[in-house]
Amino acid sequence: MATYKLLTNDKIEAVLKLQSLNLKHNLSEDKRMSQGFLTISHDVEVLSDMNSNVPGIIAVDGNEIVGFCLSMSREFQHTIPLLVPMFELFENLEVNGLGLSSINYITVGQVCVDEAYRGLGIFKNLYHAFRTLHQPDYELAVTEIAAKNMRSMSAHTRIGFKFLHQYTAPDGEVWNIVYWDWK
Repeated sequence: MATYKLLTNDKIEAVLKLQSLNLKHNLSEDKRMSQGFLTISHDVEVLSDMNSNVPGIIAVDGNEIVGFCLSMSREFQHTIPLLVPMFELFENLEVNGLGLSSINYITVGQVCVDEAYRGLGIFKNLYHAFRTLHQPDYELAVTEIAAKNMRSMSAHTRIGFKFLHQYTAPDGEVWNIVYWDWK
């Protein structure tokens, strides 16, 4: 049903539309608990810059984008103020006895599947396409997930992500940092 492609800049607006539909503040509490949610809203310029640096993956059904997995390199650690504490924390963490700062990793900038397409394997396929694309250049993928977002935590665990660290952000939100070792 869905095909998987590199995100191109002409598809950025469609990704942002799907992102907006799934932002935490646009969902009811019931939807957030049952379907998961996104926290950060990108703008066209930032997402275009991120994607030009390290491309993301989209899932497409016909002409409709039904999922995306965004990529973010360390070069963007100061671009989105809400993510600065995450990147600063990354510098003090270890994976398999090595400092994360000494490992060539890529950050998952965000992953989302349209609600009508959930449960069909699109999440898994997005991540496998993401790994195929980026594994030649990176040793692992790292991301953070709101601890309240149990659907996302469960989905990431099924893919192969492992828990690394938990912290509380200044706004009181509790975050889980997870990683997927590609070695």
